[in-house]
Amino acid sequence: MDHNLSIERALASADPGAEASFFARYVTLKERLLTKEYPMAMAGFPGGNDHGPGHIVRVLGYLDQLVGPSPLQILSPYELYLVMSAILYHDVGILRGRKDHAETSAVLLAEDENPYVFDAVDKDYIESAVVSHSSSADIRGRCARFEDEEVVRGHRVHPQWIAALVRLADELDEDARRGSADLEAKLVRHR
Repeated sequence: MDHNLSIERALASADPGAEASFFARYVTLKERLLTKEYPMAMAGFPGGNDHGPGHIVRVLGYLDQLVGPSPLQILSPYELYLVMSAILYHDVGILRGRKDHAETSAVLLAEDENPYVFDAVDKDYIESAVVSHSSSADIRGRCARFEDEEVVRGHRVHPQWIAALVRLADELDEDARRGSADLEAKLVRHR
């Protein structure tokens, strides 16, 4: 899988050689979600706009543009890992249907038993960004249990920033690629 984004290169360079580096953990999650779960989510969401691998890759690209060529000047390596992981996870709840998919994504995250990729602390921050990615969710309310800035294992974390970046990057992917008129016409004819 290509890693052409500045955010990916920055995360890879933040802790090279570490056995359980943020980048290695992110790559493990990205590979699984983009090749296995998101294609299945789209199979169960006929007629909906694109919430599959293409959408996730574009949202990561928008995050890349938002934080610029030097993301580690804006975010700590841990924050970058958290926001990138939250983007990977934010729409996976569509596996169980479109309605309340953000909450379902949080449930699936809680059930994800992969201690290599994330632990309970990581999941807590990722969950707050996942459940607040839609424009109707209250980021401040979802992050109320956190301080504005926290320190986790020596890394600074701004939970509201993480959630806001996930939402903004996701909102930027609202264009014609998300819902092909040709594809919709084919789906409507077969209902």
